[in-house]
Amino acid sequence: MTMNTATSTRYALIDNCSGYLWGVTEACDPVAACARLDNMIGGESRMYEDQPGMHASTASEEGYHVYEIPADFVDDDKLRDGQDNEAIALVESWKKVAYVATAQMDSYFEPEQE
Repeated sequence: MTMNTATSTRYALIDNCSGYLWGVTEACDPVAACARLDNMIGGESRMYEDQPGMHASTASEEGYHVYEIPADFVDDDKLRDGQDNEAIALVESWKKVAYVATAQMDSYFEPEQE
């Protein structure tokens, strides 16, 4: 599948809980980037919410720090190892555009009262 580069941006996501680089993808916005990357790796269905202030409320909150990849950056091979400290530092040096909290779909629904 080819993305239209006129309407999409390249994003790098860092997992809030692990601090590791979760992946790189193209999307129309940060929330779509998170959903797309989870879908690509076969993740479970989740809810995604862009958080004001661009930070997690706790270190254990599930979510992604989303960074915009500069247009002139072409060496995606540097970003292949998600646990590489240099790759993580490189991503964190770019413009942070969002923090997107995630939650499992069933955690948004209250159990029915009998």
